[in-house]
Amino acid sequence: MKACCLLLIVITTVQAQAQSTTWSQKRTIPRWARQEFKSHNLDRNYTVTYQLYPSYFRGDFDGDGRRDAVILVAHKNSGKFGMVIFHGKYPQTMHTQYFMLGAGKPFGRVGDDIKWITSWSMIAESKVSIILGNRRLPTFYGDIIKVEGKDGTKGLIHWNGKKY
Repeated sequence: MKACCLLLIVITTVQAQAQSTTWSQKRTIPRWARQEFKSHNLDRNYTVTYQLYPSYFRGDFDGDGRRDAVILVAHKNSGKFGMVIFHGKYPQTMHTQYFMLGAGKPFGRVGDDIKWITSWSMIAESKVSIILGNRRLPTFYGDIIKVEGKDGTKGLIHWNGKKY
């Protein structure tokens, strides 16, 4: 009987900790991005994941001067990972424009699953030439997301004026 009560207490404590961690993680994502996630009904097929730290970035990814957000997601049915980028909303618009990269949707040469990414970072547009040097680079229209895999695979995710 004592063992059963002890087990119940441990399970309850672990469950409470898991719920509070999830809630605090959700609160770190900007409220407007969480609202857009729901208003576009993305929560029907996707769930926000916290596989990488930080779990999101805020920046100007399309170079329009408005704050954007990128959030890690997973497709509920397939389990494929990806990210969704929400462009900053203009006051007269109802919803923001968003782009799903991976998570079951084809994305460049990467395919439809970015599970291989083990770290990511954001490079501010003003720091691109300093960090990447004088290599021959495409034109960047805003901040860049740099991704890396465990096997040494690296990539840059950037806006080309029309798509990522």
